Amino acid sequence: MVIDYRTRQAALATAAFLTVVGSPVNGQVDDAQGNPSDNVYVVWISPRAKVYEASDESGSKKKESSLEKLEVGDRVEIQFTGRDASANAGATQNAEMRRKYGRDRTFTGDANAITILPPKRNPRNPTATSDT
Repeated sequence: MVIDYRTRQAALATAAFLTVVGSPVNGQVDDAQGNPSDNVYVVWISPRAKVYEASDESGSKKKESSLEKLEVGDRVEIQFTGRDASANAGATQNAEMRRKYGRDRTFTGDANAITILPPKRNPRNPTATSDT
């Protein structure tokens, strides 16, 4: 990134990425209580990545949007192409080392499509939203 120190703004960025904490769509279950495990996704964004904004919680009704609409804490659904594990920094670690602290649940990839979802509704109070 190149920063213009007079304006304190980025003048040029050669790469952008999102860090997302969440569960895969298939609902992977990881603990004895049957709770879904959260993963960390580091997703690189290229100019070819499509950005959509969903009008319903399922994400089935969506319109094209821009990355500028995305804010910290937004719920998103991301379609991405995973990068080979050998390209990850932790590839030299053995399986036991990667499992420690959940490092085996960190995935890296290139974004194909990003859908910004509306906030979840609180079932006790339908007019309130929740970011959990």
